Amino acid sequence: MKNSLISQPAQPRFMVTDKTVHSQKHRLAVIDEDVSVRSDLCSLLEAQGHQTKHFVSTNEFLDSAKPNDFDCILLELWFKSGISGLDLLRNLAGFGHLMPTVMMSALPDVDSALEAGKLGVSAFLAKPLRGAQVSNALHQAILSTSSTGCSPQRPPSFLQELLMNPEKLSKTRWNCLLCRAEHRLNPDLFGRLESLTCAEAKVFLLLSLQGLPNKLLASKLNIGDRTAETHRGKVFSKLGMRSVMQLRDLLDEVLKVAA
Repeated sequence: MKNSLISQPAQPRFMVTDKTVHSQKHRLAVIDEDVSVRSDLCSLLEAQGHQTKHFVSTNEFLDSAKPNDFDCILLELWFKSGISGLDLLRNLAGFGHLMPTVMMSALPDVDSALEAGKLGVSAFLAKPLRGAQVSNALHQAILSTSSTGCSPQRPPSFLQELLMNPEKLSKTRWNCLLCRAEHRLNPDLFGRLESLTCAEAKVFLLLSLQGLPNKLLASKLNIGDRTAETHRGKVFSKLGMRSVMQLRDLLDEVLKVAA
């Protein structure tokens, strides 16, 4: 079995938090030089009913694609040859094309994330990816530009808001999520989640959904690097987890029972 960069459990269990998340089908471009990422992303998205086309480089996209042919692009940050993902977005912006974009990288950094935000990127995902992570980021990217579209969008549900903007989580929202999950979770696990402060809960969500390093956590939450590191350590300690992948599995479980 190949070693995929998109984590897929043996049995599908993507986080679908609201039936409207995947109700609309879109035309998507996947731009990544890694054949495994391209293959797995296209398989995932086509299984949800979307149309996909993949490109091995940013240069190939510029040479052969028409931006108006796509509703959203999923874009790697760095390429061994050709221009970077950010440079592609600058090129498109120069021609007046501001496309919904989800950016991906195994090596995210603060400067790139901030620049991506200025170029209209609504989600910056750290590899390895998860199916639910990709699906929710895609929905967020398209929803964020819906004001320029012709059809009105339904307001996002409580869980959608939580997944799209985890850094804006309030104590009330966190308690609401726990209340919805309380009677379906292992009591010990529920107690561990309940022990998280609101700041730690934000870090738990950002780590689970985006796998951010400490500097990006600090930037997202507008806190110091050391504070972010402290919160990160407490999240792993209180939840008894050792890896971001375990945190993602835990969030999967919580969202399943809370949906």
